[in-house]
Amino acid sequence: MSGLEALSLACNIMTVISFGRETVSICKAVYQGRSPDDQLIDIATSLAATSDELQNENRAMNPKPGHERLLVDIASKCNVTARALDDEVKFLMVNYKKGSLKETLRVAVKANWRKSRLERLEKSLHDYQCAMETQLLASIWKKWDATYASGYRKMSDLIKQEKSMTRDHTTKEVERAEASIRGHVTLQASEVKDLINKHITTEMRNTASGIMESLRNATIQDHTANQQQRLLQSLKFPSMDERRNQVHDSYEGTFQWIFYPDYRAHDSSNDESSDDELSDDEASDDEASDDESRDDGWSIGHDVSWDSFVEWLKSDNDMYWISGKAGSGKSTLVRFIMCNPRTQNAFDG
Repeated sequence: MSGLEALSLACNIMTVISFGRETVSICKAVYQGRSPDDQLIDIATSLAATSDELQNENRAMNPKPGHERLLVDIASKCNVTARALDDEVKFLMVNYKKGSLKETLRVAVKANWRKSRLERLEKSLHDYQCAMETQLLASIWKKWDATYASGYRKMSDLIKQEKSMTRDHTTKEVERAEASIRGHVTLQASEVKDLINKHITTEMRNTASGIMESLRNATIQDHTANQQQRLLQSLKFPSMDERRNQVHDSYEGTFQWIFYPDYRAHDSSNDESSDDELSDDEASDDEASDDESRDDGWSIGHDVSWDSFVEWLKSDNDMYWISGKAGSGKSTLVRFIMCNPRTQNAFDG
């Protein structure tokens, strides 16, 4: 039996079952008091035609597998049920035409034989339908399983083939990449080696040049230092510090005015004597002024008559002129300036 023949047989079986169940339903309605109509005749005619076609098709079959034989058995049973339903329809139509249907129905209802027979036929049709549905599901499953198995085998073979091809291709690509990398690394190593050698040579030359330059500079510096030392030694003489040693230190607070750039200084003792001669109002004003201007015993006034020594230390001028009469304290002032730390502080600032 081919697949198309099996499909045709299954379709006819399901058609017979469908017409049969409709026939049973109408027959039950007739037994319950409904009059037979054209619908019952049409369904009975269709059932008979489909049953004959199923019977002819079933006779031509030569089933071999188990599921095909089960399909043929269900077809035979459906034919038997269809003939029984056809007999029931003929019985109803004949008795209805004779006018004795009412009496026949009364007897059938009392005996309940006809109703039981219809129920048995309906149950048989239901069982055949369930069997066909089960057979259809089983057939679909078998076909799907066979297709899946075949597809799985084909897929497995395809995967194996692709795996083999991929492995061969990967091996070739890896070998090619390895050869390319090896050649590239060799070339790069050679270039790096040349660069390193060149860099080392350059650095060695630069280092040697730097060492020679450092030695030359050191020699020049030593020579210059020796020349400076000889010059300084040539300027020295035994009594060069005699004059500085003869200059006495100044009294405390004597030359403080030199570090006040915009003011002149005078002894605060004179201020005290002057304060005694002032009036009370003038004394109070002077005391307030003294409190604002007093710094370590020195009062600071205006009208400066010399250039600022502190500003000169901070400037780029080369000379600061100190002049005065003999014995006026020029040397003492210079000694004070040289020994006072404020000189260096002002110079650094």
